Amino acid sequence: MSNKYLDSINTTMRLVPKDFRQARKQYEYDLSAKIEEEFEMAPNVYKIGVEKVFGTLQFEDYVCRIISAIDPKTGLNLGDDFRRIISKDLNDPMAMGWRYRFGNNIWIVTNTNNYKDITKSCIIRRCNNVVKWVDKSGVVVEEPCIAGYALKYSNAYYNDLNALPQGTINLTMQNNQNSKRLKINDRLYIGSMVYKVKAVNDFLRQETYNEDSNPLIEFMCTVDIEAPENSDNGNLASSDTENKNASEINNNKQTVVFAPDIKSMIAGASKEVKVYLYNGKHKTDLKFTFSASGVPENNYVFNVIDDNSFTVTNVSSYLQSPLEIKCVCENGIERTMYIILRGLY
Repeated sequence: MSNKYLDSINTTMRLVPKDFRQARKQYEYDLSAKIEEEFEMAPNVYKIGVEKVFGTLQFEDYVCRIISAIDPKTGLNLGDDFRRIISKDLNDPMAMGWRYRFGNNIWIVTNTNNYKDITKSCIIRRCNNVVKWVDKSGVVVEEPCIAGYALKYSNAYYNDLNALPQGTINLTMQNNQNSKRLKINDRLYIGSMVYKVKAVNDFLRQETYNEDSNPLIEFMCTVDIEAPENSDNGNLASSDTENKNASEINNNKQTVVFAPDIKSMIAGASKEVKVYLYNGKHKTDLKFTFSASGVPENNYVFNVIDDNSFTVTNVSSYLQSPLEIKCVCENGIERTMYIILRGLY
């Protein structure tokens, strides 16, 4: 075989990768043109909002196609809480955890289809609630979340007069500066319920060796026994710390203080409450009389222990009005405790 022939083969082999790259670029160009043409004609093209900067909930206009999300195992429509969005920009990053806004909802990217692919699409899931908590600085924090459709495990076991709720729910959020500060035993408020964080999943990475590539965070939470005491912040939960009664005491004012200050009780629960009159920051020995009303008597049990304490038991749920416990001090000052008698959860 002549050297001239070998040189010809080597020249051809050197050209193949280049020709292949050119062919691929041409294919991508043609595909991009076809996608753009389809966007002009497609009935499912919408202008929605995409988060400008990760974790800010500040949005800018974004044009994409929105179609139903299909379960690849069953071929069935996943429903209104899931959508697939398709970008006409082949260089669109479409990353996990990013948030979109449309239809009066916030949506989070939970699955992408970008790995070594020339088309750009992702699955987004609707945030069906907003979780609230109070951080260590006393600031109310809110984050859109995906809450499980039902408690994964629910039960109640009884110990004498106390019913302890057993139920877990999973919350998925964007892993941002707010959510990553939540720790085990922090208390969260979702809807009308209080939950306590029991486990955190922040270890699912998009890149194996990149510890910052976990754009989603999941919390496993259990129903908390106590309702939040910080009602001044709209019944928000916080880390399980001190009782807020001390903040009610004014140096120059006589104040009736409940310990604890109960806002609601689950069915079957029983609580003892102590009631004192404070003169400024000094607790007095003045006595109280107590009376209960506002709820049918067969829904609760109320017992006076002594002149400064009583017990109340939630026998069965009653949501039409709160149980009112009127506490009148012997000097005429009075205060009423309002308790919502909830169900098991």
